[in-house]
Amino acid sequence: METASSISRDERPEGGQQSKRRRIHTACKACQDRKTRCDGGRPVCSTCTRRGLAADGYGPGLVETHRPSIGFPTPSTRGSGQAEVDGLATVSSIDDSDTLYGASSTIALARFCQVKATGDDSPEATSTGPPRPSEGPFLEAIRDRDESVALYPPRQRADDYVRCFTNFVHPLFPILHEPSFMRQYERLWSGHSDDDGRQDPADQLHEAIFTSTLNIIFALGCQFSQLVPAQNRSSMAQDFYQRSRRIYNYEVLDSMSLPLVQMLLLTGVYLQSAQNANRCWNVVGLAIRVAQGLGLHVETARSKGLCQVDREMRRRIWHCCLVLDRLLSMTFGRPVMISTKWSVPLPSLIDDEHLQSQGEGMQPNVPSRLGLLTYSSKLFLILEDILSNFYSSHPDFNVTEVAEDEVHADKILSDVISLNRRLDSFLVEVPAYLRYAGPPMQNMSAYPNQSLEIQRQVLHCR
Repeated sequence: METASSISRDERPEGGQQSKRRRIHTACKACQDRKTRCDGGRPVCSTCTRRGLAADGYGPGLVETHRPSIGFPTPSTRGSGQAEVDGLATVSSIDDSDTLYGASSTIALARFCQVKATGDDSPEATSTGPPRPSEGPFLEAIRDRDESVALYPPRQRADDYVRCFTNFVHPLFPILHEPSFMRQYERLWSGHSDDDGRQDPADQLHEAIFTSTLNIIFALGCQFSQLVPAQNRSSMAQDFYQRSRRIYNYEVLDSMSLPLVQMLLLTGVYLQSAQNANRCWNVVGLAIRVAQGLGLHVETARSKGLCQVDREMRRRIWHCCLVLDRLLSMTFGRPVMISTKWSVPLPSLIDDEHLQSQGEGMQPNVPSRLGLLTYSSKLFLILEDILSNFYSSHPDFNVTEVAEDEVHADKILSDVISLNRRLDSFLVEVPAYLRYAGPPMQNMSAYPNQSLEIQRQVLHCR
């Protein structure tokens, strides 16, 4: 690679001498073979142009880099907006309707000053640059795409993995809107494209996120599939997980979108079952940060005005963040990340297929599959208090040592009785179809797996 000093030496005239020719970083293969000068032009240098040589005069690695993208983003894909500086952080633009900046941020001050100066508080008035993808500018690929990730299982197996995911994982963590996902999934197999071959950077980015999410779904679903031998499920799931990581070749720390939060949360759900404790902890933490950046932790006038599907999905995703945050805090014995003072309404008990983009859909007179998430969120609020009592007063908590102190022992006993009473009250509130009453009830419950999951969570809290 050229350095600034090497360029300056090559181009600096010495005395009356003519400046030296600027060195070319990489000559094309044809010029290298002929040992002739090359100006490094792309895709064809001027020498090869005069000779009538095609662009395949460059080596295989460069041909791969310059090959047109087939549904996957290339390293040259970037956002095009202007950047603003907010304190110590560079942000995309004063106008960024997808992200949230609080009243203490410099961006909020800049918006206020701009509105006062122009007298116009419309979104168009605060825009400082041309339209751009919502994920922000300077969103660059950090590595070349891997063509092997375009491979999928046979359709029959893929359908079975997706079915297993929707039956066993989706009810526990309704992170996706199932009808919307299935429409994209069907388009994948039909080969139908909405962009008529145009390579819009935002579309490429969304496709990369979807394909990465799909492989995580395969990783989760194949672990429940009867088509996969039990001894092969873990290794196959790991292969899908690694493929998902390779697909999303953008800088994840620059990304800011709802599909990205969904992808990260599902990755965290998968990593719970794998031997990657630190990855699980960190990826869920990153998902929560992105969700907070998108304002999912608050209900604003704008979010309340969204259509039913978008409004409910934002609530579901945030409460999935909350459940995973507390679940991992209990698992690893670490503090929670989400404060309860950010109160977002619980998702409505309406199944995916009844949510409407126009108007307000209603749940038929049948139990909703969202009941498990709703009551898990309520239960895990109690769990947060349990963890707070357990760790806050005694960071290096040792039951034996603390119990020797009668004052501490009395306090512990009082807290245990109070929290246990709250757990009993919670169980009374749980609807019948989610209430576990022993093995005979499995024939009566519409969702036996969900009732078992609620009971398991309560026992963990106790």
